[in-house]
Amino acid sequence: MKIIVGLGNPGEKYRKTRHNIGFDIIDYICSERNIVPFASKYKSLIAKGAIADSQVVLAKPQQYMNNSGEAVLALMGTLKVKPEDIIVVYDDFALRLGQVRIRKNGSAGGHNGIKSIIANIGENFVRIRIGIGCPGNEAVDFVLSRFSIEEAKVISGLYVSINECIEEIIVNGIESAMNKFNR
Repeated sequence: MKIIVGLGNPGEKYRKTRHNIGFDIIDYICSERNIVPFASKYKSLIAKGAIADSQVVLAKPQQYMNNSGEAVLALMGTLKVKPEDIIVVYDDFALRLGQVRIRKNGSAGGHNGIKSIIANIGENFVRIRIGIGCPGNEAVDFVLSRFSIEEAKVISGLYVSINECIEEIIVNGIESAMNKFNR
């Protein structure tokens, strides 16, 4: 079993912001793969289904970004998976808009949601980083802003490839996905 976690902040106020791209990706995958509706469990909204004949749980933590690790730990403990079975999808303003980077471990790179996950389960989980553009000096305001129409077109074009990337990780492993999608 794999747990696919999309990071974001709960609440209507944060819907469709740059920081919530992880939630948006989870919603897209559920829609495209006809995965059952969300239920509130383990400090997250979760949906259970299959990708390439493998059981998956898709999760949107319902704590604020800086406490995402608590929800991931609850999921991991309850569902009895190892950190290596967790795939986290999140925004990264260190990457140019639309750039995707897959990593199998490492530091938080300044992302507080990832910092929280590392503090709770360690560094050995898969990350799919999605470039949201560079904020300049006002990072907080930037990540909580919405994409412009042109930026939204770039981002929505990534949904299909991220869905395929997750399937590649599940079927052929992280190395294969990194070779195929890290460009």
